[in-house]
Amino acid sequence: LMPGSKGLYFHITHDLNERTKRWLGLVEKTFSKLIFICPATYQEFASNSGKTAWAPQSSEIPDLKAGDVLEIKSKRQVAEHRRLSFGLLGRLTREKGAEALLNYISNCDKPCEFHIAGTGPFASEFELLASRKSEGGPKVYFHGSYSPAKRGEFLSEFFGGIDWLLVPSLDEWETLSMVTLEALQHGTPILCSNAGGLRSFGMRELGPAPRSVISLFDPAVFREEMSRLLVVGPYDVESRFRECREHYDAHFSDRKVIERWDALVG
Repeated sequence: LMPGSKGLYFHITHDLNERTKRWLGLVEKTFSKLIFICPATYQEFASNSGKTAWAPQSSEIPDLKAGDVLEIKSKRQVAEHRRLSFGLLGRLTREKGAEALLNYISNCDKPCEFHIAGTGPFASEFELLASRKSEGGPKVYFHGSYSPAKRGEFLSEFFGGIDWLLVPSLDEWETLSMVTLEALQHGTPILCSNAGGLRSFGMRELGPAPRSVISLFDPAVFREEMSRLLVVGPYDVESRFRECREHYDAHFSDRKVIERWDALVG
């Protein structure tokens, strides 16, 4: 209906069931370009038309100033010798791995901390765990949800208090989960499942991310991966913080995202 114009279609989930593939086939014929949100979806769609590409979403936090970043690093360095601390942030559902984490915490006897923030079906169970006294095992802190107006302040506090972000997702529609990109901006490494588009982090197109920055695992071995991190213990905050920031800047900063879209729009 609009001859001569350029049309770009941005597919922002990893949903590639048969019905979706048929729809995307029609899109590919109709639009100038079909763009997927992550390389794993692009690879799985496996088109030879030359009209497909991928580009990550914008995720840079505009109010995260250099001073805030240094403060976050300082907080973590002061607490470098405390118990290892893990964080889960987002929707507390089975698909996002909340149930798997609950099971792990319930059977863990190692001294460590878990900071949980978000809402969902498992929120009340995490809140209950947080109300119990720690007898040498894990200590749980439940932060609930936060106001979008205080997002920057909340994220700085949350990531400043954890050593690893957990993304134990089982969701095959998962893409480049926003919380992983928020963690990298705050210099926080991630233990991340390879469900859906999350496997993109291990692909050549995104580095791949060093294991010290994003440690990918099969959801079936979540318990073993958690135990491995507890055995390895604390890391050097200065170098790990720098690695996370460098990986984010190289692949997900506004500058890189704009460069990619400029090339796609032509």
